[in-house]
Amino acid sequence: MDIALADLHRQQGQVDAMIVQVEARKRSTNTGAWGWIILVVLLGIVATVVV
Repeated sequence: MDIALADLHRQQGQVDAMIVQVEARKRSTNTGAWGWIILVVLLGIVATVVV
């Protein structure tokens, strides 16, 4: 029982660490919208040149 509880606590710590990493990525990728905007503009330019 003690081993199972220790394993559960270890797994919970890993989950908490992953959540922190995901939240940090969300904060650092606020430029994601700009990537989509640039992609759409480039596709528009390519479509205009092709037609």
